[in-house]
Amino acid sequence: MSLSCKSFPKAGADNCSGSFVSFVRVRPVLDFELARGASAVVPELSGAAPPPPRPRVRPGQPGWVPSSAAARVSLPLAGYASVLDGANASVYARTLGPRMSRVAVGGTTSLFCYGYTGSGKTYTLLGDAGGDGGLCRAAGEDLLTKISEANRAEDSVRSTPLWLRASVAEVYNESVYDLLDGRSECSLRMDGEGRLAVRGPTRKIDLPPPGEDAADAEAAAPGPAADFAVVTNGQAAVRVNSARDLDDVLLACRRHRATGISTEHSLSSRSHAVVKYEIVDDALVAARERAEEAESIRPALQVAYAKEKTRALRHKLIEIEKHIKDANAEADAMLAGPGALGGRCILVDLAGADHDSRDVGKSGHTAEQRAESTAINMSLMALRACLRGLYAKSATQRKLPFRDSKITRLLEEVLAPKNGRALESIMLVNVAPGEHMRKETAKSLRYGQLFSSR
Repeated sequence: MSLSCKSFPKAGADNCSGSFVSFVRVRPVLDFELARGASAVVPELSGAAPPPPRPRVRPGQPGWVPSSAAARVSLPLAGYASVLDGANASVYARTLGPRMSRVAVGGTTSLFCYGYTGSGKTYTLLGDAGGDGGLCRAAGEDLLTKISEANRAEDSVRSTPLWLRASVAEVYNESVYDLLDGRSECSLRMDGEGRLAVRGPTRKIDLPPPGEDAADAEAAAPGPAADFAVVTNGQAAVRVNSARDLDDVLLACRRHRATGISTEHSLSSRSHAVVKYEIVDDALVAARERAEEAESIRPALQVAYAKEKTRALRHKLIEIEKHIKDANAEADAMLAGPGALGGRCILVDLAGADHDSRDVGKSGHTAEQRAESTAINMSLMALRACLRGLYAKSATQRKLPFRDSKITRLLEEVLAPKNGRALESIMLVNVAPGEHMRKETAKSLRYGQLFSSR
């Protein structure tokens, strides 16, 4: 049963238009939990009043229970729009669905899934292989419909039709991978205008001799005396035309994403995943590709010019700089106009926060698995620090450590946008229903309140 916003103090309405709105999703009790006898559902999550505190009884006296069972941690539900416990389609209708119209006019809508390991985050976003594609598939289908409508409405003024572009990045142990390119490892780089770019695998090309075009140099056979340059490809992005294309994107996510053993189950997602949909057209993609190609060549030219300051290399470097500036200006001019072009939907599956009480020697977990948990928890702490900095009232407290983690670097454009376009973000806190997870549920809710307080 989904609760009304009126059930919670200071809660916003489902259709609030602030930069952040937060929801709680309660997953069903699982079979193995029932087998363990964990059938009790946390009362506050079903709309009931919290149970009275247990009386303090000394160990050994009648009525004594272990402190872990006696703990009655209060659940901080203030600031949440509502508690959801329905199917993925129902969750989408209450969270992302009403906000996709922002994407259809060129804005950005993002959704973060957070919770402890085993709380159902990945199922919420990616669904399963049995036909439920989760919120990612629902959002993609919605965007395909809106793009079709926009193309019909703008048919008389647009020279090229709009289409949907998808990319997926994974952050595992502070390394970035491209899940649509066979999980190839990527790097994060800033371009000349301060924009973050995800760069893919590297390749070698010959440095262009004076007067020779860079594209001709790349096609030329390298000789033993040639000066080589190492350039990088951009992150893979695929064209999505149908529901089948969406299924292929989600299949790549499930197939290549890192999973492992957590404190709750053996197939836990051990990485963060960022799924990005963008409404583009051929002209915008071409302009961006020209800028990316020139950006990939510029570092090699800079190195060559530092070694040998010839006039030819200087002119080539100036030419590359102008090419990058012109291509970026062309893309920005396209995005400045009205319409759906440039609209984005970004869905983030944050890796499950894990318990810190595991003993590697006693539990059988390896040092590598322990390192995974440490990397996940540290990156989530970095995200929390960035949020606190964004909400700080004084300038001295407004520290934004986006560089402390790869996931915060990827999400900086969502948390602190600089382009002035309309933006709305959703925090969907996923929690397990059992009373035995009350403490972890309370921690998840407190974390999610950082988003709803903005």
